[in-house]
Amino acid sequence: MISSIVRSVAIATIFVPLTLGLAGGVNRLLDKAEDTTSKSAQLAQMKSDLAKDCLSWMMSKKDTKVERQAETAIDEFFDGSVAYEEVCEWVLN
Repeated sequence: MISSIVRSVAIATIFVPLTLGLAGGVNRLLDKAEDTTSKSAQLAQMKSDLAKDCLSWMMSKKDTKVERQAETAIDEFFDGSVAYEEVCEWVLN
């Protein structure tokens, strides 16, 4: 009886820290995956929000009202001037 209790305590002493360590590692991995998913969702939302304006900018003739409106909308989205060509290539690819 006492030997089985000692054996149980010994096993628990070995496996409890291992189990807790593995659980912590799994939680960190899940947090990192969730963070990556969140960032991906944010980038996808940005692309979605800018797609119409970028398409208008790319398809418009230079120095037209459509081009200026698209540039203004893109500038407002970023709260400042940006490189339209690079932004729109990223958005539409």
